[in-house]
Amino acid sequence: MIVSKLLSLSMALIMSASATTSSGFDMDYEGEINIYTGEPIVDEEDTEQQTVAIADGVTYDYEQNEYTYTLPNNNTISVRSNVPDKMITTKSVSLYYDSDILAKLYLDGEELDTTDMDLTEIEDVGSYALVISDADSEYQLLSFTIVPEKTGMISNYQMPDGFEIVEVAIDDEVQNISDKKIAKMKNDGDYLVSYKCKASKVEYVLKVTIDHTPPALEIDGVDDDGRAHGPVTVSGIEKNDSVTVTKDGEKFKLDKEGYIKMPGKYEISVTDDAGNNVTREFEIKFYLDRQGLLFGLLALAVIISIVVYMVRARKKLRVR
Repeated sequence: MIVSKLLSLSMALIMSASATTSSGFDMDYEGEINIYTGEPIVDEEDTEQQTVAIADGVTYDYEQNEYTYTLPNNNTISVRSNVPDKMITTKSVSLYYDSDILAKLYLDGEELDTTDMDLTEIEDVGSYALVISDADSEYQLLSFTIVPEKTGMISNYQMPDGFEIVEVAIDDEVQNISDKKIAKMKNDGDYLVSYKCKASKVEYVLKVTIDHTPPALEIDGVDDDGRAHGPVTVSGIEKNDSVTVTKDGEKFKLDKEGYIKMPGKYEISVTDDAGNNVTREFEIKFYLDRQGLLFGLLALAVIISIVVYMVRARKKLRVR
């Protein structure tokens, strides 16, 4: 009997984990979870109804763990999502809407081609906006931002409408909250922002490492005016940094020592693993190094020798 109960509990836990993963709801949820269903535990009075109104035209479904958005003055057009409007998350986002709905999805201001895109698992980092068209106009129905777990993309987190901050901790130290609508994230550190929906009582958490420090790119041998009259040494590039170098507008490969001596106009762009970027431009003017100077002196010596030889040869011809 005991063994049977243990096996049933184990199967329930496995089914719970599977259900949570497949539905995509485990995005940023924090709180008690029913071990049999994998769904969030809320007050009994809230579970008496399946849906709850979050804002005008927005409802939350406890059973599906989804938000439904409808167009103003047109509730026949709706979009379902596992995130509320204006949410910042490190997890994937799911969108559901009928194929006959005229919808455009933008990423960082650029329209995406969603023809072959899996909208049930949107993972690319950036700021998204879903715009729906009806017979009369276009309307931005939903927006959200996906950030990596280490990021310099955000300095403040403005809570979604109808949500409020529960707790903010930086490097495991709980902070005093003066504003329950904005989580300030300007300083570097490990952040844990807990917040909840006031209507549904469902609680979420955003866990990120904030890094606003730009790459420590250093370029030696360049004057304040951005010119160099000799070799240039590039340093301060870390292992996980992404580096792009161009010379006179063409791609240029930087050697391991970061040593550049060829004359030309250069641009170096370094982006760290948090997305912080530094770009520097400089120009190496034509110059003679020791080797070049040696060859120049030798060439000059050869020319002088030839001139002397020719002058002497002419004098001998005249004497004859």
